[in-house]
Amino acid sequence: MQGQAIEQLYAAHGPAIEAHCCQLVGDSDGADALQETFVRVLTWNERPRSDDHLVRSLFRISTNVCIDVLRKRGVRHRAAPELLAVQREPIHVQDGAHHARDSLRQVLARCDDTTCSIVALCFIDGMRRQEAAEALGTTRRTVFNRLEKVKRLAGELLAEG
Repeated sequence: MQGQAIEQLYAAHGPAIEAHCCQLVGDSDGADALQETFVRVLTWNERPRSDDHLVRSLFRISTNVCIDVLRKRGVRHRAAPELLAVQREPIHVQDGAHHARDSLRQVLARCDDTTCSIVALCFIDGMRRQEAAEALGTTRRTVFNRLEKVKRLAGELLAEG
C-alpha cells in the first residue's frame, strides 16, 4: 500500500484499531500496537479483495501485533520474577473490566500462538468458528478444540484464584 492509501486507512479505521489494541494489551501499549499494525500494513503484499476483507485483515494484523506484545511481556516476566510478583498483587478497581482483562492475559500467557489468535478472532473480533478457521488456515474442529482448551485453562485459573 502507498502513502495516501495508508493515510486514508488510518483516518477511517485507526481509532477502532487503537481501541481494539487497548482492549487487548492495555492503554499503555495500545498506541504502540496501533503504530506497529500500520507499519506491517506498509509492507503488506496482499491485495484486499473487498473493503470488508481489508477491515478484517487490519483487525487480524492488530490482533497478531497484540499477541506479540503479550508474549514479550511474558518473556520479560520470566526473565525478572520480581516483576511478576508485583503484577500478581491484587489491584482494586471499582469495575470488573480491569480484572477480566488481567485474567484473560493470564490465560493467554498459557496458550500457543494459534490458540491466542483463535481466541482473539472469535471473542474479540466476533468471528464465527468457521470464519476463524478460514482466516487461520485450519479446521473448524481445531478451532473448537482450542476454545475448549481455553475454557479449561480459564476454569483452572479461577480455581487457583
